[in-house]
Amino acid sequence: RMMYDSQKGYATAEFELSEAVNGIGGSSITFPAIDDITPIPTPTPDPNPDPVTPGEGTGFGTVYVMSNNRLGRTRAFGASSPTWSEIASSIGGTYFHFILDPWTPAQDGYLATSLGLYRSADLDQSAPTWTPILSAAQISAATGGQTYSACGWLEGSINSEGYIAFFFQTNGNNLMWFAWTDNRGDSWNFKFVADLGSRVEPCRGSVVQHVVNNSLRVYYSDPAGNMRRSDNKGLTWSLVGTPGGFPISVHTPYNGNESGNIVYRTDKRSGADKVLVSTNSGVTFSEVLDLSSVSVARWSVETYTQNNQIIYAVDSGTSPDTLYVSEDGFSTSSAASMNGVAGTFNILSTGGFPYNGSQFYLVTDTGIYSSLDRGENWTERTGDWSLGLSGTSVIVPLWTE
Repeated sequence: RMMYDSQKGYATAEFELSEAVNGIGGSSITFPAIDDITPIPTPTPDPNPDPVTPGEGTGFGTVYVMSNNRLGRTRAFGASSPTWSEIASSIGGTYFHFILDPWTPAQDGYLATSLGLYRSADLDQSAPTWTPILSAAQISAATGGQTYSACGWLEGSINSEGYIAFFFQTNGNNLMWFAWTDNRGDSWNFKFVADLGSRVEPCRGSVVQHVVNNSLRVYYSDPAGNMRRSDNKGLTWSLVGTPGGFPISVHTPYNGNESGNIVYRTDKRSGADKVLVSTNSGVTFSEVLDLSSVSVARWSVETYTQNNQIIYAVDSGTSPDTLYVSEDGFSTSSAASMNGVAGTFNILSTGGFPYNGSQFYLVTDTGIYSSLDRGENWTERTGDWSLGLSGTSVIVPLWTE
């Protein structure tokens, strides 16, 4: 009798044997060699709709800042004068983006540059090592000889371990591509998305951090304002909306977005720049805030992880720049006081903390800051930072510390 236990993943067998009497009768069994047994294949797991949350931290331990084509780290962001060290000096080129792995953030990080994509699997060490996992030469080979020119966005998924989305352009930014890996960069899948004609501005995208119809939903906008969406983690793409405008950032909230139908974007437009939102999966957009100018890629609009009614937006056209805060989904908003931020500053990057809607991070051309009251008052965390503050910038706290 054979029995298969689907929970444990193996089969058991029961045999009833009789003994021979005077050489007559009896039973015999011949078992195949182990090498001849075909194992039951392990199915590829579906994305996890209810991922395990890593340990909750305070956000004042390890923090990373990418700016001025350098990547720095402090292990004591909450100190009165944090000590920073450069941890990617071996990597040259123009820096586009840096993220921590959603599943193993203490060890794994990804740095996108003009030379390709790099991964460190030992960020917890004093001198992390970096391995190229997608070089410009690999991109050229995978795209039929095209020349890699820029990365517009980089993002992982809390629902699918090992998944990394790489939004990039080739041939002087004229061609729009998407690549993804399911194994932290050991192998890649490539998909051509669109010919941008004469447009050369960066494309922007976002991965929905929920499982939608048993797969991952991804949004991707080109410089002409066309919004594309993939409902199978990047395998196929559909043009779903044409809000117009050149996108500076695309953002999908976590809280209340289980169906993946809510997506924000900040757009450069003639006249006033805009913050827009779609609640029907990118088909149509409504304007929720006018900005004199928008230029911050990470993030010119961001919602608090656990409450999508708390929203931050950056206006880069004022002097100094303005951080707008809304607590009602942009029905109303007000400019944060920014007490404690030095000089006539330009905001280079912002960042939130998933476990505290009032905690916020800021990189400007005058320093590095944190706020515990939604931007009203700021504490400087620049410390001994000496790597320069300019250009495309990112600030990322290790959320488990």
